[in-house]
Amino acid sequence: MKQNQTQNEPKIQRCKRCKKRARMEEVNLCPLCYEKKCKEVEKEFEQSKQLFRKWYLKRDWLVLDTESTGGGREDEIIEIGITDAEGTILFESLVKPSQPIPKRTTDIHGITDEMVQDAPGWSEIWPEVGSIIQGKTVLMYASDADIMMIRRTCKKYQLPLISYDPRCVMKMYKQLHRDERFVSLTRALGQKEIEYIPSHRATSDCEGLRLLVLSIGGQLMEEEAQV
Repeated sequence: MKQNQTQNEPKIQRCKRCKKRARMEEVNLCPLCYEKKCKEVEKEFEQSKQLFRKWYLKRDWLVLDTESTGGGREDEIIEIGITDAEGTILFESLVKPSQPIPKRTTDIHGITDEMVQDAPGWSEIWPEVGSIIQGKTVLMYASDADIMMIRRTCKKYQLPLISYDPRCVMKMYKQLHRDERFVSLTRALGQKEIEYIPSHRATSDCEGLRLLVLSIGGQLMEEEAQV
């Protein structure tokens, strides 16, 4: 009898931080950790607001996006686009990789082997790309992927990395909405009612990101003025 009761007892939820019994089961945190989490979320919320306001007022940042053969260790960049805060295209190029482009990635961005056949290689364009972004604040969406691909592609061709200040707008967007879930650029634009649909090509995604940043920053400035 006791064995059956033990088997039927609900599993105790543990705090995912300190492992104590969770009282806030919907977030899987104990009361103390839940309180700490709330404070962290509010701090991040305020930080994201400050950044969006700053980016709106001081438009000295760049926007960068890449497309690649995939997300694996041997994959590489096949397109890169860079614009400034006003939407001027500073650099745009397809890049010829050392490997075929898988169909699964072509289905996402539409870039084929034929399109990159006569494109310059990464070794040819990196000096110019590096000179544009060096020392600059560079906004990206889901920046981990772009940063990783730049590093991997440079390593693949034995090229030196340069110093710049990458910022992830998706991270700031999630903090602004107090939400840890992934949100695509297309969805973020839709949530802000921005009538622009990025095409998964580098400069198109740069423009979508630029519009998102300025829209959020402008809205926050208006709200601040009304207080």
